[in-house]
Amino acid sequence: MLKDARDELKVAQKAHLKVLSDFAQSGQGDAVNPLYIHAEDQMMSAEIFLDLLSELITTNKELQEIKQQL
Repeated sequence: MLKDARDELKVAQKAHLKVLSDFAQSGQGDAVNPLYIHAEDQMMSAEIFLDLLSELITTNKELQEIKQQL
């Protein structure tokens, strides 16, 4: 499931980058649009959550190994 999440995040990142690039090339790049700020915030949150989840899984595996050794 973690691999699927990473794959989906890559697809979302490509779409997100295209939207931002199109916006910047449209000549409206000087205007601040709250939707673009929100989209960036959501993308960053998804990336951070995926990284934290990966670390949590690794930590949980290590804890299980330590418990088995006791």
